Amino acid sequence: MDVEFIRSGERTYHCIAYRHDGVCLRVSGAGRILPLPHDLVHFVIERELGLTGGFWGSVADGVLFGSITVVSGRQRPHAAERSRTLLRANAELLLQAEVVAGALDAIVAEGADANAQQALRRLNEAQSAVRIGRVPMDVVGLRRVCAVLREAADGWQKLPFDQPLALRWPEGGRERTRRSHRERRRQRASAAGAGAA
Repeated sequence: MDVEFIRSGERTYHCIAYRHDGVCLRVSGAGRILPLPHDLVHFVIERELGLTGGFWGSVADGVLFGSITVVSGRQRPHAAERSRTLLRANAELLLQAEVVAGALDAIVAEGADANAQQALRRLNEAQSAVRIGRVPMDVVGLRRVCAVLREAADGWQKLPFDQPLALRWPEGGRERTRRSHRERRRQRASAAGAGAA
């Protein structure tokens, strides 16, 4: 799934997600925008840690949260029922992703990862407070995720308004090797235009 994060104003953003099934979604931005929008924090952390049952993995699989509208494309039959079923099935994983993203976002914002051992304890404490399984992480993993978050924040803050920050969500835990629906559509349009000339 390709996702574009678009900074539409000083304090506003939205996302456009192109699912592999050809459905295009608009995700209304929620929460703060700097140093990183909440949804972008989730994307980076969930992708880096392989949290496929979090917000973005659930979106890729067909969950339609309240902040999401279908822009184009044909949904599968019984899409609403499938969305509700997935939402129930992913409830604990969504909570886990929320807790981990919140804790790591705060750790980076406060510079608390300078002491990685202490930051790791803080992350583990946050996870134990909600009685869900812990995301396995060591000091090396924590430093890597924090560095990726800082890199994303730097890119976001330099992003001009209305310009997308394009990222790819791995399908099935790994990057899809076949071209996305959108890429194939562009190629067909380009080929049709060349054939008409």
